[in-house]
Amino acid sequence: MKVSISQEGIESYRKQTREKGISGRVVAKGNKESVISQAKQAVSVFLVLFHFHMSTACSKICYVPFYRDRSSH
Repeated sequence: MKVSISQEGIESYRKQTREKGISGRVVAKGNKESVISQAKQAVSVFLVLFHFHMSTACSKICYVPFYRDRSSH
């Protein structure tokens, strides 16, 4: 299953969590299929945000440029 989430969707999710003070909980109402769908969407958003955070952090921390001094060869 592949889920695409727009930048607007991510920003909306962040805004909702800030405004409501949600601490990682997903409260879903509705039938079983709706609950499963909402849970999958919440997990997907989390994974996208986590991947973005890790790739940004890693690019700042892990990247060490390699310089070769060509004048000595």
